[in-house]
Amino acid sequence: MLRTSQSLGPYLMFDGGGSMRVWRQLGVGVAVSNAQGRATGTIETDLPHPFFFEFDRTETASRQGLRHHEVAYHAYGQLRVPLSTTTLLILSAGPSHFDASQELVAEIGTSERSFPFDEVDIVSTGVERVSATAWGYNIGLDLAYWGPRFNPFQLLGLPDRVGVGIGARYNWAKPEIVLRGRRLARSLQVGAVRVVGGVRVAF
Repeated sequence: MLRTSQSLGPYLMFDGGGSMRVWRQLGVGVAVSNAQGRATGTIETDLPHPFFFEFDRTETASRQGLRHHEVAYHAYGQLRVPLSTTTLLILSAGPSHFDASQELVAEIGTSERSFPFDEVDIVSTGVERVSATAWGYNIGLDLAYWGPRFNPFQLLGLPDRVGVGIGARYNWAKPEIVLRGRRLARSLQVGAVRVVGGVRVAF
């Protein structure tokens, strides 16, 4: 029996999107995020003893550098809550669709130790890349402080208001994994908490 688990380390993410107000304090928006990184897989196997029935030998190992990649498409509705004439809080929520791929340990090679064969070593691992898609959700908030309007910019059709802000969005899904035609008991968890700060512009 082969059991594996994986932990994803730090990874690189790119995210971009936009939103607009459609009626009073309600708005809509879309965003796309792209993330990739490397995972470490922990492997545990139970192998039967060649002499003793129902006496399994357990061995563990690890495999580093398993590639992970996910692209997510987000749509959301917004509720804009003015906290003052210069401060705006935006709450958002909506569906997300994920396309993900992950390298998994699919097979192992073992070597028997010398007599009495009570121990065994994992000497090689075989990796296979699987792809999965799933619908999930996203929730977020954005807090912005806006400066005064620049009327000459407005006449030229340029951004007429500039501010600074900080925002966070949590997106999540658990697509099922099919490896070599078999659906695995565990799902592939995708998504992350994204926290960003920067300049805000408005028309």
